[in-house]
Amino acid sequence: MEVERRYVEKFWKEVRVGDFIRLRCNEILPADVLLLSSSDPDRLCHIETATLDGETNLKQRQVVRSFLDLDCDFDPLKYNGIIECEKPNNDLNRFRGYIVHRSGRRDALYKENLLLRGCTIRNTEEAVGIIIYAGHETKAMLNNNGPRYKRSKLERQMNVHVFWCVIILLVMCLFTAI
Repeated sequence: MEVERRYVEKFWKEVRVGDFIRLRCNEILPADVLLLSSSDPDRLCHIETATLDGETNLKQRQVVRSFLDLDCDFDPLKYNGIIECEKPNNDLNRFRGYIVHRSGRRDALYKENLLLRGCTIRNTEEAVGIIIYAGHETKAMLNNNGPRYKRSKLERQMNVHVFWCVIILLVMCLFTAI
């Protein structure tokens, strides 16, 4: 499948799998992105995951191992490789895959290379990546099961007692009616 090589806007409805995206500091990620380049000297990208897990401390994500040695800016027009990864799933803490280069060399991809949708780029001037999952197939969207209703043990036990009280009352009413 030939992927059109282009940089996309930052709106989540406009991005597609295979698009390259340039991210700047304080921007929110519109999709799950594989980090290919970073302006950081250590080739790291700092993200805030408060919207996913409530933690405001920064987490580090690293550029894919085969792109660590690039001295110049990443050019998507010159990129020619195949990325194979697992199907979209809701596990935020796991990502496995590999990238096959033109030379035939394979490099592994891990969770440390993936920027998740909804995270915010912090303390990194610029980062470039390729969209792995977009739309409703992102890990954050698959992980969102809607609101969870929590009930205490006492409340559940009380519901059972109320149920039995109603049954006994119906039996008594039926008995007295007969």
